[in-house]
Amino acid sequence: MRRLRSAICAGCQSPFVTRNANPKFCSSSCAAMFNNSFAPKRAAKPRLPCEVCGEPTRRKRFCSRLCTYEGQRKYSTEEERRKADRAIKNEAWQRYMARRRNQTPVNVDVKALQEIYLTCPEGYEVDHKIPISKGGLHCPSNLQHLPTPENRRKGAKLLPEYQ
Repeated sequence: MRRLRSAICAGCQSPFVTRNANPKFCSSSCAAMFNNSFAPKRAAKPRLPCEVCGEPTRRKRFCSRLCTYEGQRKYSTEEERRKADRAIKNEAWQRYMARRRNQTPVNVDVKALQEIYLTCPEGYEVDHKIPISKGGLHCPSNLQHLPTPENRRKGAKLLPEYQ
């Protein structure tokens, strides 16, 4: 049978009783605290100001979700945002359908395609000069703006000037 011994904790300097032959600490938390006290201290990260309100923040650019929303907003009115979203979605849908038919070149400039859809005037639609169904490519050189009724009348037909 082991004998009880009294010792002094190296972590908290309080006396304690143990059965261990070589006691150093009264508990595992004292051992952890003692061992971690020698670890190098990390420097506090500087707090950067929020880009919207200027409050100091631990995050990268914005201090809250509201500031993130305000800071990332590109358009001044809701109508502008809806129009831009619609144009980008239209272009993405056309690119998807063209890729499905293997009609989008690999090296196509997506920003140029989106710009064509964004600059489409009111009452006009973006049209493929040579329809994708007839072997035309989904690239900026094959796109044009046509009035909506004319584009609907044309459909997937190949006009004589492009034959």
